[in-house]
Amino acid sequence: MSSAQKPDVSVLGELPEHLAQATEDAAAAIKKRIEAKKEDAAAEKEAGDPKAQEEYTFQFKWTDERGKLWKGTFTNRVMTHADRQAVGALQSQWQLGSPHDSFDPQIATMNFMLAHMTITLKRDEEWAKDLRKLHSTDLLQELYKEVDSHESTFHGYRSNKEASEKGS
Repeated sequence: MSSAQKPDVSVLGELPEHLAQATEDAAAAIKKRIEAKKEDAAAEKEAGDPKAQEEYTFQFKWTDERGKLWKGTFTNRVMTHADRQAVGALQSQWQLGSPHDSFDPQIATMNFMLAHMTITLKRDEEWAKDLRKLHSTDLLQELYKEVDSHESTFHGYRSNKEASEKGS
């Protein structure tokens, strides 16, 4: 059979009634959830939710295990396709061109967070000028949670309410 030909599924017959109904019900439920998510995202944008905007400014405040307070004002900008390319190029540069999957998953994740925030996060705080010079992975992750929450809300993946309930 060539790739242009479609398989003949008529030999399969019709689905039993109970399976056909279950399939229709599942499809309807999925469509309803998708529409609800779209409506939630649109309502948040209309309501002026700061995380629903392309740029989001937030106050960061976090205390490390030694009691040191890390704080500052940051502005995150949602990534464009060009930004995604720049993040990939930066990761590749830091990995000296080695394949992504040749790195320990923790290092690969750290490199992604660092590259992402290097490209999209405006940071004026002296301690945050070069995030690669930080010692605490926990600090990096806490800062990235806010960036991720902003972008997830902007794209409608989760509402600000859901993000708050999950602690990010």
